Amino acid sequence: MNSQEKGNPLRPRWSKVISDLWENKSRTLLVVASIAAGVFAIGTLVAAYIIMDEDIAVSYQTINAANIKLNTSPFQEDLPRIVEQLDEVAQAEGRLVFNVRARRGDENWQFISLYIADEFSPQQINQLLAIDGKTYPGKGELVVSEDFLRSAEFSLGDVIELEMLDGKSFDFTITGVITDMAQSGPSQTTNANMFMLSSTYRSLGYSTYSNRLLVTISGDNADIAEIDRVANIVEDKIERNGYAIYGTSTEISSNHPMASMVLAVLGIMAALAVLITLLSSSLIFNTLNALMAQQLRQIGVIKLVGGQSRQILGMYVLLIIAYSLVTLAITIPLGAIAGFGFAQFMATLMGITLQGFRIVPLAFVLQFLIAILVPLGAGYFPVIQGTRTDVRSALTSDSGSSETREMTFLNRLTKVFHRLPRPVLLSFRNTFRK
Repeated sequence: MNSQEKGNPLRPRWSKVISDLWENKSRTLLVVASIAAGVFAIGTLVAAYIIMDEDIAVSYQTINAANIKLNTSPFQEDLPRIVEQLDEVAQAEGRLVFNVRARRGDENWQFISLYIADEFSPQQINQLLAIDGKTYPGKGELVVSEDFLRSAEFSLGDVIELEMLDGKSFDFTITGVITDMAQSGPSQTTNANMFMLSSTYRSLGYSTYSNRLLVTISGDNADIAEIDRVANIVEDKIERNGYAIYGTSTEISSNHPMASMVLAVLGIMAALAVLITLLSSSLIFNTLNALMAQQLRQIGVIKLVGGQSRQILGMYVLLIIAYSLVTLAITIPLGAIAGFGFAQFMATLMGITLQGFRIVPLAFVLQFLIAILVPLGAGYFPVIQGTRTDVRSALTSDSGSSETREMTFLNRLTKVFHRLPRPVLLSFRNTFRK
């Protein structure tokens, strides 16, 4: 009976690459984890940065944000109408804002800002977007910002006691949660907001008025110089009508108050991710250096049977690329998911709404380049040194020992500190030997 032995369809050196990947799983996992640390961090933060950068402006523009905010002496509805007569003004609205104290049961009092308005309609300046529960509170009800629930640890449906400026207290039920992008921010978790309709406030026996004027301009609302110019005109108009101004702030309509801070934090974290990548490259270098020392005899045998240095170099370059591809298969999807999740977390703090999950091409490109180039750069010197070893040196090397037979520069340098205790010298030597 004739029989044929089925041969290996792969070339011997490619079979060796697969064998190195599969048989020494602990080393493969170590190298993959070393590469993945930086690649995952950079992919996550770059994706989060770009998603936030794109979505902050889009989401913030939907609320018709005020370009000018003025804290004034009390006024009625006539002042916004007077200000709207200016050609430079598109819209003006009044708000009543003051600080109160709130608590649930016998818990400690918490200071909050209470906003009173006639209605919370989509046409108003600084629009409030509903998240949960009612959009419009009824009598004995309040809607609160997400910041309030996060800082006060209250829940939808809780009954809270509200202490007004005159010391009187009233019970209200939290019936809605809203996003207040014009006020929300990571630094304002202790300065949360509640919102009440004017009709509810009057039913408590108080007269309604406004002490804050919100203004949008009719010109270029992305030009802060133009906004400042209109603010001066509005201030002059208000003062000529007998009202005092206690403070004025100006903002670009597309610029969230916390945008620059959040993006700066993400940029700093991305810089730290680059540092992680550089530090992980040292671990890759040491691992590949140990691999080359272990396989010197194999390299000697390959050269003995006719293998060339460039072929051996290609074999180990392919091994490094294989490590990188395994890493990319793990980190690209995880980085995209983590990046959007981190952006969603930051968006919740800022009160904005993201446009949805998506892949960020720049993050993908950066992950790919880093996963390929950093390991190749870290492994260049160990691989080049190993492939240039001559046959005699490779075959006579002691692959089971990691000790070098030559005194290195750092070993000689420790002799300068010969007066130090020997255990200290040994610790320094063992640390820097490689």
